[in-house]
Amino acid sequence: RFHLDALPWYHRAEVAPCLPALAAAVWDDRLLRVEYEGWKGGVRRQLSPLGLVLKGGLWYLVALAGSRPRTYRVANIRRLEVLEGRFRRPPDFDLAAFWARLAPRPD
Repeated sequence: RFHLDALPWYHRAEVAPCLPALAAAVWDDRLLRVEYEGWKGGVRRQLSPLGLVLKGGLWYLVALAGSRPRTYRVANIRRLEVLEGRFRRPPDFDLAAFWARLAPRPD
């Protein structure tokens, strides 16, 4: 009776081959090393993954880079390495609240 079609008309889903490994790392609090192509160019970072968000058919990773949470478009991750090390998730971090502050909805 219900069907969710998250992609807009005439758009293709993004390729995100690293999504299963990211989801496992988020679940297990595993550190990541990524090569990421951002709008300012390529960067290498070690990240502590806090969660994954699906927004309009696009996947985003929310992760700590140092002590501050940032967002990364999953399709722009060029290389991913799941490290052996783990991190301590901030006990007060709320993924939905973080995303709501980042992308406020119109009233």
